[in-house]
Amino acid sequence: GFYFADQSWKGPPRVMRCVLASLCISAALDPVPIHSASQYVETVATHPNGVLQMVKAPDTQPLPVLHLKGTAAQRGEAAGVLMAETIATFADKVFDDYVVALVQSVDLHGLPDWL
Repeated sequence: GFYFADQSWKGPPRVMRCVLASLCISAALDPVPIHSASQYVETVATHPNGVLQMVKAPDTQPLPVLHLKGTAAQRGEAAGVLMAETIATFADKVFDDYVVALVQSVDLHGLPDWL
């Protein structure tokens, strides 16, 4: 808002009031849906020290959720066992592509011929 020279409050400018009003109206017309989580959660795998669940809400990408308990070593083992397939997929697809791109980006000019 703005103040007059005598420090009295003038209120927000007209443009700001219009913007705020339009935001409130658009939020009321197109609210973000709230879903009951239980119908979108699926238990994928279990371990003595953890559970892997997959949250699949409408119009969203599936989200893995780990619930872990125990010591740091027990939680680490449970995370590794429960996420093994995801970790392997990451290593195969993303990491391999990264290493190949990194090697291909090396400038070979000036290296010895025997390399």
